[in-house]
Amino acid sequence: MKFKLRPNETVEWRSKKGTGFWARMGIGVVGTLLFLVGFQFLSEGWDTKVSAGLILAIAIIVGYIAYAIRGNVIEYRLTNQRIVITTFGRVTKEYPLKMWEGKPVSQYLKYHVSYHGGGPRYNVSILHPKTLDAVLHCKDINESTITILKKIGHIVKCKYCQTTNSVFNARCSHCGGVI
Repeated sequence: MKFKLRPNETVEWRSKKGTGFWARMGIGVVGTLLFLVGFQFLSEGWDTKVSAGLILAIAIIVGYIAYAIRGNVIEYRLTNQRIVITTFGRVTKEYPLKMWEGKPVSQYLKYHVSYHGGGPRYNVSILHPKTLDAVLHCKDINESTITILKKIGHIVKCKYCQTTNSVFNARCSHCGGVI
């Protein structure tokens, strides 16, 4: 199914995983150059070389188009209710934040910091609270994202009805009161 927000659900953070724009552009430029070389051979009457060059160029261009369409295929979203993983815009996995409620951050959030480009950058994994398998893994994350991810599992009690809610909720999931 396609990703849709549920009622009272908001996206707190998202990240894409896949090949960047410049890598796809590089493949496109190479494919275009090969196509032009093949076309040049055709205009000079080199039939056998043209056939091979033209077929190769067309294959690369078609491959590039398919690759460009499918670039950045995996997207991670943290909402105030769940972690959602989509592939090509369709939900492949989702994990309710209740799974992490009351668990210590050190149990599910693993990260490694490196310093380059003027500030700290993080490689982050969020682990399943029971199996300890990686639910998601992101590279080159900034410090403000780490602050958001550290809140997974934190709960706040509604002052009106005492229902426990995710720290990301602006309103109580039971009574609708402002948290």
